[in-house]
Amino acid sequence: MSNEFPVLDEIELVAKHEETLGRLYDTYSSIFPEHREFWVGIADEENGHAAWVRGFKSRCMEGSCTVKEGRFRVKAIESSMNFMNRQMQAALNGSVNILMAAATASDIEHALLDKNFFEVYKTDDEDLKKTLDFLRIETEKHARKVADFLAMVSEPGPTAIG
Repeated sequence: MSNEFPVLDEIELVAKHEETLGRLYDTYSSIFPEHREFWVGIADEENGHAAWVRGFKSRCMEGSCTVKEGRFRVKAIESSMNFMNRQMQAALNGSVNILMAAATASDIEHALLDKNFFEVYKTDDEDLKKTLDFLRIETEKHARKVADFLAMVSEPGPTAIG
């Protein structure tokens, strides 16, 4: 993969990853109706992230960005999406409780941060830099929200049931 040209298919894959994460959270919202508001809220935000990534993609089509050589791992993104799809199926099959769902969400959000998911691209365009920074900040917010939620459902009592 050359760092001289935008890699539009890979940017689309990132958008699809965000949508898949949103679908996982939507699945959790239907499985755990007592926590529906939490899951729907972060699912909507993930879908918003996908829209931002697609906006970024359109700017890259103009040649405003490139992919940093050696930073983008298509197989890792696909593997993460496959994992999320398996988690959705497990939830629908009744194999996931609220604690497992929260722990899975926490693991995914932290993995995105640990892997510097949105630092794959480089650009001199200030608007695109702001978009990438926005996505990183939003992922940090999600990681905190999910960590707080995980802590809440981990406490003994009626909230941890489900």
